[in-house]
Amino acid sequence: MWQLVTHKPHSRKRGKSSSEYHSPLERPITVGSVVAQAQVSELDSQKAYRKTFRFNLGQGVGLTTAWTTTMMLDLYAIATGGSASPVRIYNNMKLIGVKMWTPMASGDALAVSTTIILEFSPSLVAGFGGSPRIPHTSTTISASKLAHICAKPKVGELASHWFSAQQGNYTLFNMQATNSTVLQLDFMVVEVNGETPVTNAYTSSVAKGTIGVTNFGVTGCRSIGLENLVNP
Repeated sequence: MWQLVTHKPHSRKRGKSSSEYHSPLERPITVGSVVAQAQVSELDSQKAYRKTFRFNLGQGVGLTTAWTTTMMLDLYAIATGGSASPVRIYNNMKLIGVKMWTPMASGDALAVSTTIILEFSPSLVAGFGGSPRIPHTSTTISASKLAHICAKPKVGELASHWFSAQQGNYTLFNMQATNSTVLQLDFMVVEVNGETPVTNAYTSSVAKGTIGVTNFGVTGCRSIGLENLVNP
């Protein structure tokens, strides 16, 4: 036979737990909470942020073309009017990675294959070691498959470090690409903040105040979705 058992309620009133306080006015006031609210958090005038730019290479690019820190700093700029040199927007940059896609091959197994190559700089600069001479390569002979490279410089290699407008120029990477290759660059940047603006190596006749890219001065290189300050 079952017997119903009931419990007497506690006569002592249960206090609220900290999770049951729904309003800041109900929370207990402590010395720590007062001090925390009185302190002003540290404010950084600027923080580094990530950018991704894509380009279409209308002509093939050979390994002899060196992609340098100066080219990267000159990349994004604002036109100063007339035919004057645009002024750089970025003062510090750090390369995160490079991606490349080629168009599909003709599908003929006997046709010349489509190959792309990327090699981070093996040189030494100010004691920082370059990358080993092991380039990233991708080849396709298929009419339904793209050649694709996704490469990041290893920590400690020259191409993985921050560089600025106040430093000397050096090579980040070399690449070999075919016509119509898509190039994507991922990098961290800090904009000019108190430094004297630097004019880049190109001239542009677009309207004063126009912000865009200078396409590295590489023949046939066009930005995807950005204003071209230089049209090679």
